[in-house]
Amino acid sequence: LQREVTPHSWEHTFDILQRTYSGRYHDVFVKFDQNPVGSGCCAQVYKAALIKDGKQVDVAVKVLHPGLEDQFSLDLALMKTAAGFLTWCLPSLTWLNLDSAVTEFGLLMT
Repeated sequence: LQREVTPHSWEHTFDILQRTYSGRYHDVFVKFDQNPVGSGCCAQVYKAALIKDGKQVDVAVKVLHPGLEDQFSLDLALMKTAAGFLTWCLPSLTWLNLDSAVTEFGLLMT
């Protein structure tokens, strides 16, 4: 994360949290700092805490910037298509398992 990137609004983060947790994000997190730790080109990160096994656990919550969710989904679809095409054209690349690499990348980014 870079601190020089302009953060998106708390209102956007709040809307995402409400949608993600069906309007009950406050039931998931016992603490949620409204000021981001940092903001990068794709998302920003917040400090929060939740209860796990009866203990408070500090966590980082990543929220994508407005408009990036749809763009990122499209980019991942294109990457998966390219990975499949490359593996089909160059069977010697099969050992790289490009499709799984793209899937893992997508999980890390969302």
